[in-house]
Formats: sequence, C-alpha cells, structure tokens
Amino acid sequence: MVRYDDYKPRAEAANGYGGRKVAYVDEIRWIPMPDVATRVASLESGEVDFADDLQAVAYDRLKDNPKLRPLIVRPYAWAMAVFNKKEGLMTNVKLRQAVQAAVDIEPVMRAAVGNPLFYRLDSGLAFTEQTAWHSKAGGDAYNQRNKDKAKKLLQEAGYKGEPIRFITTKEYEWMYNVALVTKQQLEDVGMTIDLQVVDWATLVQRRNNEKMYDIFTTGMSLVPDPTQHPYLRCDWPGWTCDEAITSRMDAIRKEPDPTKRKALWEEVHRAFYERVPVIRYGDLFGLRAMQASVKGYNERRWPSHASTTCGWTSSLGTAKQSRWRAGSATKRGIFRVVCPWYSAYGGNAVTARSQSRARSASSSTSRTRIGCTTVWSRISTDRVRAQVVHPDRVRRRPALRPDEDVVRPVLDAHERGLPDRAGLVAGVGHDDHRQPGVAKSGAFGAATALVQLDLVTHPIPGAGDILCHGVLLAFIFL
Repeated sequence: MVRYDDYKPRAEAANGYGGRKVAYVDEIRWIPMPDVATRVASLESGEVDFADDLQAVAYDRLKDNPKLRPLIVRPYAWAMAVFNKKEGLMTNVKLRQAVQAAVDIEPVMRAAVGNPLFYRLDSGLAFTEQTAWHSKAGGDAYNQRNKDKAKKLLQEAGYKGEPIRFITTKEYEWMYNVALVTKQQLEDVGMTIDLQVVDWATLVQRRNNEKMYDIFTTGMSLVPDPTQHPYLRCDWPGWTCDEAITSRMDAIRKEPDPTKRKALWEEVHRAFYERVPVIRYGDLFGLRAMQASVKGYNERRWPSHASTTCGWTSSLGTAKQSRWRAGSATKRGIFRVVCPWYSAYGGNAVTARSQSRARSASSSTSRTRIGCTTVWSRISTDRVRAQVVHPDRVRRRPALRPDEDVVRPVLDAHERGLPDRAGLVAGVGHDDHRQPGVAKSGAFGAATALVQLDLVTHPIPGAGDILCHGVLLAFIFL
C-alpha cells in the first residue's frame, strides 16, 4: 500500500474509521511468509516491523525479548465441529446430543493451543467482549463431560457402531488437534470415528457435499451481529434448517428493537444446545508481535483474522526509532508486515502457479500490492480497472475448486490485460460456495478484497462498492 502524498487529512480527531488519518510512512508491505518460525525469526532480526498469525508456543520467547512486543488477540475465534444435518448419521439429533454429552472441552483446547493464556471456555455464541450479545442461556448443556449420558443417548439413537466421517486439516494445526482429541473421547463412549485429514481447500470443497462427511472442523470469528453467524443458516455447509433456530433467526433479522432482539438471541442459544447443529468448543486467542518501537496500534479494536490492517489506527507507525519520526507526516520509510500465504477463504485454493507469481512480484522493485490471508493473491502493478460483470461470465469457465472459479478469472484478467477485465460478480456473497462457477452468491474472498482496496485509492466512475455485504473482510475460517 503506497502513500498518496497529495492527500490532505481532515482537521478533526480520528473517530473509528472516520476523522483525521495521517500516513506516517511511504509504504506498507505485506510479505507472504508461510513458515511461522521464519516469521518469528524475521521479526527478531529486525527485518520486519510486524508479524501476524504466530503460534502460542512463541509467546514466552517474544515476551522475554525487550526489543519486541507480543500481542494476544482476543477475541479471535471459537473452535467448532459442524454436523452434516442434511444426509447421513448426524441427521439424528440424539446422536448429535450424544457427541455433545461426551466431549470434554478443557483437554481438547489444551491440545489445540497448549498455553492457557490462549484459550478459554465459554458457552456463549457471541464473545464475552460483545456485551450486547453475549449470553449464557442454554449453557447447562455446554461441556457436560458425561460419558454415561452419552452412552444412553447412543442407545436411544439406535447407533450400531457405524463409522462417522470426521474431516479436518493440518493446515490449521489447532483444528487437527481438536479433531484428534475429540475422536479419542467419542471412541471412549463407543463411537467409531473415521478421521479424514485433508488440505484446507479440499475440506472447504467436501463440506459443501452432503454425501462426503458427517462432521467437519472450522472456527467462528468475530461478527458484529447475530444474523451473521453462518452455521445457524440453512444454506451454509452443515445445513442448519431446524425450525426452532431458523424461525428465531428470521425474527431477529426483522426486529428493530435491541431488547427484543437480545431476547430472541437467547432463545436461539437454548435451541442451539437442544438441537446441537454444531459442537461449540472454547475460544481461541491469536498471537501477533511487533517491534517495541511501533506505536499507534489500536489494541482495543477487535481485529479481523482476515485483514492485518484492521487494527491500525490513523497514526500507524509513529515510533521512538529515528526511522519512524514521531508525529511526522513526511518521514519516508517502508513498514513491513509478514503473514502466511494461505487464504482464510479456501486455504490453498488459488493454484501454485499464482503463488509463484506472487513470490516474483514481492521480490521485484515495482510497487506490486501483496496482501495476506483473504488479501494475498497477485494483483498487477497497474491499478485494477474493475467492472461489474454478470455471473454467467464466471459460470462459463470450467468448474474449479471453491474460490478458484472466481479468483482465477480475476488473476488471469489482470495478467493478460483483457479489455473487459473481470472485477466483480454482481450480488456475490462471502461464503456460499457453489459448483460449477458462481450460481447464486459465490466464493469471492481474495479477489474482491484486492479489487476493493484498489478502488479505495483509485476510484473508478461507476465501479460501485464491491463489499456490498459488509462482512467480507471480517471473516476468517468459514
């Protein structure tokens, strides 16, 4: 991201995303670095200023280094196992209740994270920090650790030891550890678990096919409103179509009164723990770290895993070191941020060919924009000439994996300089992966974010607002 020198900040103080914004550095560079140990080492060496998505085991090491400042990110996400309620064994609510009764969440989270500073147990579907929405309603059914009750429910369900297909991934190590410990706990009460370990892109693809799994792992990040919890929807993988939940969610969408909305949300909690659409484990906290000289990072703003920039205030980068002149709007310099390659939306869904392009771009001297997590694929050095195109344009392409069907045409359009460059599919949502192509509201995380960022700095008449759903950049795993 390159500073625009002719920009004139507003006079009033910064207020959220409004008010005065001052760019204290020339450029902010997001440097893709897939290995977490390398990200830590690059921060320790002073090569970079900020490192994202680190592992909890590095916390003590970072804390003991006086030149660095670690940041525990809370809230971050909560871990969950989603049941396939459309077809197969888990359509039986008694079987889902048996899983809920059997799971002991403390050892699951300890295996997932290790350091107790980085997890907590909580039954609320909204985070504790979200005081307007946090609720303990229905929480008596959370973390029951009751093997006898689980065995009784298995009998009532008529379970005969059929294998239960549980898909997870090692690309998010905590997901794999959650699944591994859960597998052992469920086998202890007599269930047969077929644990299938795949890459994240394959998991995202399979979870949309009701014939391919019974349970999958994922995580739920911070969203500002109950209506944005996708696992409570009938059109999201796992297919929560239970009337007791969907009717109340519909009522929340229509109800303007905050008190009544909260009461309905508490009813959803009770129905959630009775109907068990997913297993709600514990909260996960993230780890970021920066040079001790970095000032102006707003630690109170709830960060999004999907966008490293979300925590920065308008006074980014003011610091004690001479290269970051405190209070100066004219100091030259480059602020470097390292983060993983993978997309929060579809993992490695964009091909290795595209990753190779991005590596080449990041090492070049041109001002190629590189982003991370949802914003990591290559964008051309020329500004994006985005336009709204009809979904049929994307549907005509060969069916690819989720995200690829949209991201790839955009990447190709940028690279080949097509005269009518694809920038946006009208009406696209953020999580509804459909094949082939984008039929209703398709997978559009990485490309949309890139196009939107460029449109902010280089407006194009008639391009419109790509982030029409508002939550596209606020999501991580789903």
